[in-house]
Amino acid sequence: MLPFKKARAFVRKLKLSSYKEWTAYYSSGKRPNDIPSSPNIIYADKGWAGWGDWLGADLRRVGNWGGFEEARAFVRKLKLNNQKEWAAYCRSGKKPNDIPSTPERVYARAGWAGLDDWLGKPPREKVAPPEPALEAVHPA
Repeated sequence: MLPFKKARAFVRKLKLSSYKEWTAYYSSGKRPNDIPSSPNIIYADKGWAGWGDWLGADLRRVGNWGGFEEARAFVRKLKLNNQKEWAAYCRSGKKPNDIPSTPERVYARAGWAGLDDWLGKPPREKVAPPEPALEAVHPA
């Protein structure tokens, strides 16, 4: 594999403007063997800063987002605890362009299971309502 910066420079010269165009390119057979088809995994700790950075495109502008599983894995690594921290991160300018700030809308039909799941928090226990017999003995 090429080092991250050299591979990114090569890809940027292709002038691809979306993740969809990237997948079409790497599936076409034109991609050199030293350019990974999954750069987000290969270069995760070597400079990877999102699909927009990789392609040299503002993916938010053209409305193409990364896949749900990849986006959720990225967000979980941030170790955010709640909606307030997620919103602050989205406003910080650190969020890659291929991660939506409203994932509940973008991924509504692609795996969205709530903010706790998105952030990697264990599901909250649902408290069952009191049984009628207990309410009669101990009214609220």
